[in-house]
Amino acid sequence: MGNKKGVKRYSYNVNNKYNQKHTEEEAENLFWEMFEDVRDDKEMLCVQDVYLNKGIPESTYYWLINNYNTVADIAKDIKAVLLSRINKGSLKGDLVSTPSIWRMKQLGEKDKQEVVNTNVDVPITEEDIKRAKKIIEEEDLF
Repeated sequence: MGNKKGVKRYSYNVNNKYNQKHTEEEAENLFWEMFEDVRDDKEMLCVQDVYLNKGIPESTYYWLINNYNTVADIAKDIKAVLLSRINKGSLKGDLVSTPSIWRMKQLGEKDKQEVVNTNVDVPITEEDIKRAKKIIEEEDLF
């Protein structure tokens, strides 16, 4: 299979530190290039589009993220661009909602559910029990 014009091919054997191809600085530069690509190419809708467009295998992409904190931060920025694009496309009607929601969840979005717990542990006293019994008897609840 021939190379796409101008696409550099990368490879990385899993767990082989001697085959590491990127210093942290090189990895940062590569990820900034990917960020610019995803920012400029409105057709990119998933992370796979981003690294495959650069000719980077999935294992290398995630190895770099897992080994360099600054690269991991840039990868989060890449996902943020993708999420924003998918969300806007769905809201405008350019993208179908159901697959868009699924894709956003694949990129790490979650349905936000907020539960506020207002329960407070208060000890029940003998006085409380007597009052409760009196109310029950007066109202003939049982």
